[in-house]
Amino acid sequence: MGYFVKGSIYYKWSNNNKEQYNDSILYLEQAIKYDKEGKRGIKAILKLVKIKMKQKDFYGAFYTIQRGVNLHIPQEENKKFHTYLEMCEAVFSLR
Repeated sequence: MGYFVKGSIYYKWSNNNKEQYNDSILYLEQAIKYDKEGKRGIKAILKLVKIKMKQKDFYGAFYTIQRGVNLHIPQEENKKFHTYLEMCEAVFSLR
């Protein structure tokens, strides 16, 4: 639980600061590692996707989404994953 909270705090404080985004990414990755199919792990994946999209790393966001799609997740969270997946695919088709 602590990794998710630290990652969320760094994400809120980041103000587009790349170094704090990196710290946030590290903590969120740890949250996913220790809570793969729990709520915090799923939320950590979604936050990682948001960070990657803010950094305009749509390929990274796409592969992070794929990690989340493979998990057993509730239906409401599954809709969020598919929304982000469609956004990434739309960006790929524009390039």
